[in-house]
Amino acid sequence: MTLLVGLSSYANATMGDVNVFAGYRQDQVTFKNKVPSKRPTFKEKTEIKNVDIFQLGINARTTLGCNFYGRAEATWGWVINGEIERSASMRDVFSYNDSFDRVCNRKLRNTVDEKYVYDINAAIGYPFYFCDSTTVVAPVIGYAYDAQNFNSFNNFNTHGLTDSCSSSEACCKKGFVQTWYGPFVGLDFNFRPYDSCYNLYASAEYHFGKSEIKKTVDTANNHNDRFCERFDMDGYVINLGADYEVTEEWTMGLYFKYTDLCSSKHHSWFDGSSSSSSSSASGTRGKRTQEWTSYAINIELGRQF
Repeated sequence: MTLLVGLSSYANATMGDVNVFAGYRQDQVTFKNKVPSKRPTFKEKTEIKNVDIFQLGINARTTLGCNFYGRAEATWGWVINGEIERSASMRDVFSYNDSFDRVCNRKLRNTVDEKYVYDINAAIGYPFYFCDSTTVVAPVIGYAYDAQNFNSFNNFNTHGLTDSCSSSEACCKKGFVQTWYGPFVGLDFNFRPYDSCYNLYASAEYHFGKSEIKKTVDTANNHNDRFCERFDMDGYVINLGADYEVTEEWTMGLYFKYTDLCSSKHHSWFDGSSSSSSSSASGTRGKRTQEWTSYAINIELGRQF
């Protein structure tokens, strides 16, 4: 009964707004490979980190009547700079004594050669009004598509580690495209007091779906370093923001977004250097994982309607 009394049957007239924003974003994408997945003899890690991005975007939120809540957002970002660190290690285990391990390591650092990122998402939900319609809580369902496109030079060929404790560098151009897509469920919150010049909003989302990684090398000698894989993905996204009314129609504010998604996939490892009848690595189950973390802070300019 207390909840029913708190609910309102009408909407705040200024619950619709459109915002354009610009700001700074930093991404980190990590790709790991272990063979086998437990007590691995081969490990590989690619880490794209400290990726500085300048982004522009637009978003909108609205309530229509008392039964519909919707929002959408689209962003585009230019990569300013970043780092790529690749490492691999091979542990040679002697058959007569498993405790006698020889560990081989190799690392290389490159720089990200610009490129871009973009994101699109939309959600709908049912709004619940509290405190004389100044507070809105809306469970939502939606869909999101996020992509990162990076380039780097001086490819690090980790395949050499399967044969010996050494690796080679080749002067070439590497392309790395990572996409994350799928539905999400979440909860949106909006607080706009009467006779006040500010508005607070937030959302928490749980994402699930697929991630896809594509890697290509711009040289004829690296066919083994080209691949495309798809993984199961899940994670969460948090949005926080505050707007201040400059006039009756125009607002300015700050908008913060944090993303943390992870995906994984088991795979079979086949050592092409030896026949399947004699190779102990043939058919070994390995595991690949990917992680994407990102945070962004933006300045917004919006119009209420």
